[in-house]
Amino acid sequence: MNEVIQGGALAASGACGIMPYYMKDVKFIDMVGLTDRVIAKNGNRSGMWFEKSLPAYVYSLNPQWIIMWKKSNNGGEYEFRNAAPVYYEMSQSPGFSNYSLQRSYDVLHDVKIEFYKLKDI
Repeated sequence: MNEVIQGGALAASGACGIMPYYMKDVKFIDMVGLTDRVIAKNGNRSGMWFEKSLPAYVYSLNPQWIIMWKKSNNGGEYEFRNAAPVYYEMSQSPGFSNYSLQRSYDVLHDVKIEFYKLKDI
């Protein structure tokens, strides 16, 4: 991951435990609100998930990178919706169109992690 995102960058991720641990020189926005007060207080909760999301707020911080997870459905197609509500909601927000896929990794037999970089606008 360090070869994708250089130190000093601002990245948004829902997995703000392991990634910041290994990427110490990257500043992270916690998209699910576990370590972000604004999302924790004002975010939307989907179903029974403990996570919250507030895509407009995350995009307003102008992260250079968005780190997203996908999980395959029964037909083998990878979708944000199957991974967690926050990834689907982030992908449906108008701000997502400002990012382009840079790298994709297979994590498990049915899970991918994808790195999206802010386009030069």
